[in-house]
Amino acid sequence: MTDLFATFLIDPIPLSGGLKAFLCLPLCLAIAIVYKSTRVNRLKDLPKEAANLWITIIVGMYAIGFGIWGISQILA
Repeated sequence: MTDLFATFLIDPIPLSGGLKAFLCLPLCLAIAIVYKSTRVNRLKDLPKEAANLWITIIVGMYAIGFGIWGISQILA
């Protein structure tokens, strides 16, 4: 079983650019939930606070990505 997991590190599954961008969403959601669960005062506020942070992370990451892409297109 360990050999099967090791093959994913040596020969990863090819993913297209759109799928890579889509896989960023659940990763950022998990980060937002874990971070806000340590910072929120009332558990009742956790879903709203985590959703706000998730949207902030996603918008920020895509804005930085498009900004870097735009700079590379101008300089290339």
